[in-house]
Amino acid sequence: MDHHDPEFLQRAAEARSRITLAPPEQVDALRAHGAIIIDVREPDEHVKGHVLGAINLRLDVLTDIILAAVPDKDATVICYCNGGNRGGIGADTLQTLGYRKVLSIAGGFRAYTASKLTRSLPANAIDPSTVYVLDVRREADYAVSNESLPGAHWKNPEQLVDWTDSLPQDQTIVLYCVRGGAVSNSVVDALQAKGLQARYIDGGIEGWKAAGGEVVAK
Repeated sequence: MDHHDPEFLQRAAEARSRITLAPPEQVDALRAHGAIIIDVREPDEHVKGHVLGAINLRLDVLTDIILAAVPDKDATVICYCNGGNRGGIGADTLQTLGYRKVLSIAGGFRAYTASKLTRSLPANAIDPSTVYVLDVRREADYAVSNESLPGAHWKNPEQLVDWTDSLPQDQTIVLYCVRGGAVSNSVVDALQAKGLQARYIDGGIEGWKAAGGEVVAK
């Protein structure tokens, strides 16, 4: 349901001017910290794909049922639709009802989905001094290597559940394994699901070295 008439689009633009927009890449972190996600789309849109944990309260009934779904008006609430129009109106509506911490995903679900696709970074686009560098090479691979990226913190990927909570919540995490394959992908999935801003290096440490990246002795 993305085909809106000019009057609706004008209404949506006015609503967005009165609300706070949440960058798509920050939504998972906000959710991990307790934000309530409201999908104001139609149920058939919701079932095709939605933000993890989102409550589906379509826009035309939002006013009638929001208090039962979210009784705490001091809770952080994030509304969204496909492209940002209905989500903006939904957030604006909640503000008029007295909810004090309301946001809407900038660009809607499409922008959120696109942000999730940014899973990897080319080696030549990374400055290790500006991010949290995470070495997730398997224990055996790490043991036989005498080098790592500058400032890297090694964590055993097989013990991921034991250390994810110790990672920085407000810093970009760039991780690597040997060649940027299954290990990097599985760890990025787990960290992004936790709401962390995690990406992996294309090609792993081998790709980093091939691109001329600096390595240091462990």
